[in-house]
Amino acid sequence: MKPTADRWRAPRARSSALLPLPQPVPPPRPSGRRLVPILLCLVPAVLAGLAAALAMAALEPGRFARVPRPALAAAATLLLAAAAYAAGRLAGVLRRERAALAEWQRRYAQVFEQTPAGIYRATADGRFRECNPALACLLGYGEVAELMRDDAANLYFDPAERELFITRLRAAGRIDNLEFRLRRKDGSALWILENVVWRPAHDGEPDLIEGTLVDITDRKMAESQIAHQTYHDALTGLANRALFCDRLAQCLAKARRTDTGVAVLMLDLDRFKAVKETLGYGPGDELLRGVAERLRAMVREGDTLARVGGDEFGVLLQYNARAAEAAKVAQTALQRLAEPFRLGAAGEHWLDVTASIGISLFPSDGGDVESLLRSAELALLRAKELGGHGYQLCTPAMNVRAVTRLALESELRRAIERGELELLYQPVVSFASGQTVGMEALVRWRHPQRGLVPPAQFIPLAEELRLVIPIGERVLAAACRQLKQWHLGGLPGIRIAVNLSLRHFQDTGLPRAVAALLRELDLEPGYLDLEITESAAMQNVEQTVETLAALRRLGVRISMDDFGTGQASLAHLKTLPIDCLKIDRDFVRDIDTGPTGEAIVKAIIELAHGLGLTVVAEGVETEQQFRFLAKQGCDEYQGYLASKPLPAAEIEQQVGSGLPLHKAVGP
Repeated sequence: MKPTADRWRAPRARSSALLPLPQPVPPPRPSGRRLVPILLCLVPAVLAGLAAALAMAALEPGRFARVPRPALAAAATLLLAAAAYAAGRLAGVLRRERAALAEWQRRYAQVFEQTPAGIYRATADGRFRECNPALACLLGYGEVAELMRDDAANLYFDPAERELFITRLRAAGRIDNLEFRLRRKDGSALWILENVVWRPAHDGEPDLIEGTLVDITDRKMAESQIAHQTYHDALTGLANRALFCDRLAQCLAKARRTDTGVAVLMLDLDRFKAVKETLGYGPGDELLRGVAERLRAMVREGDTLARVGGDEFGVLLQYNARAAEAAKVAQTALQRLAEPFRLGAAGEHWLDVTASIGISLFPSDGGDVESLLRSAELALLRAKELGGHGYQLCTPAMNVRAVTRLALESELRRAIERGELELLYQPVVSFASGQTVGMEALVRWRHPQRGLVPPAQFIPLAEELRLVIPIGERVLAAACRQLKQWHLGGLPGIRIAVNLSLRHFQDTGLPRAVAALLRELDLEPGYLDLEITESAAMQNVEQTVETLAALRRLGVRISMDDFGTGQASLAHLKTLPIDCLKIDRDFVRDIDTGPTGEAIVKAIIELAHGLGLTVVAEGVETEQQFRFLAKQGCDEYQGYLASKPLPAAEIEQQVGSGLPLHKAVGP
């Protein structure tokens, strides 16, 4: 389940631009300051000498009788002159000191008033002693005086939060980089990053709290959006497949204890691919959102609706669900979707949509998550085979689907044996230099009848049929051989990236196979970059981490591909042994849509750099995307803006010129 963020977090190490607490800075020391002690000693000494001489003259008048009066007068005059001179110099020095102190106080007050960080000094019971305009502005107050009249306790959503904060601060004495949620004057939330110090009572002053803080609300919102993406579908806002499977596992555990039933419905839109090809991706996405809204309106509280694939939705019915109840829900869904959808910016497209639904039941159709989903998929396929716009309950007769899968497996096996799989290469370009620093090897199936088949159409089948292992081995070997040729030819120092499947990374023999291949070709391990998708990295995490760590010990680079589309938590990123984070093309595409898309990409880049990872943006196609990513410090990119995937000979000719593949236009 999605973790919830605490309202305030304990301090942690963080690189931050937060200003330090305001500390008194000594004013400049004038050169005359060193005279002050001398003059302060000289004046009293002269006056003391005069007083002593007069006292002695009064007590022993005969002693001074022998001294000529002019000499006595001259000595007294000299002493008085020295005293006057010293007093004058002292007065001048003190005037200059006061002027310097006043100037320092003016400058310090100017910094206090004009800094963008909020600065305050308050008593432990919540009364402000000092605060600057920036703090009043952050907290939504019109002026400093208005904030000074308020109580600091009113800035907290829960009074207990302030009490806990005061207790921790009193015990620690100082807290740095504290993330905390405050309440603005209008009641809205303000996330801050604060440095705060406890000043114990002294010289009649009460306990004081001094702090500086900055607004991190935008950053927290971006982090929240990323966390939401981990467990929810970005397009529809529904639960994603990971969350759906997690809830299904919980329901099955409860059903076993209570001896009750669970139903799984898999719904797929009929001919959705044709809709996208005809109307485009925009109306296609709009249709998916509309379908999600209609299905959401019919699902009971406690049941789960998820988008588990491109145009596939899953419904989880608990509370002792049986076949009759599941069939009734399926009929309701078909009826809701039968009403035409109005698509397009002006509603110019009216579209009639039908769907096919497969239903599986626990315990008759499976006893675990995988078997129930597989049974529901078999029933869904049967519903489509019958023409769609209907539902089917899973039955043993649906094993016919296995025969179809066997035929497809045979066709794909022949493609591997006949060498119908080939590699294309897409450059990975450095933002800093504009030069190609690497290549990503992309596999394509050149079918004798259908032509070039993209990986999205056969890799899932290969995964399901376990053919992805031999395909991956061939791709890895071919890519490394090509890399060796480039190093011996016109592209020395370039690296190659190969995307392997979950099954590869869960194979304990993968590190040994990679090491043997590198020895055979005499390749440096650092030039090989193995990519694992985010969703694959989260399956059987322990085994995956072990394999990745073994590969890194060889010196091989590890990249997480399609970041943001799976279910990796921020905590997992700290433990996964990876070198690079690749931003999924959907997030890169959203840069063109406005501030929300930009904020998410910016947060991903900051997160990756904070973890010491290189950042590569995938699918860069526009100048706007290029300039934004460069401004945010993204390290590398790939996409059609630089080059489309090409055969080895063409890409070598294109990159071998040494010229930048893309140069930004305009500012």
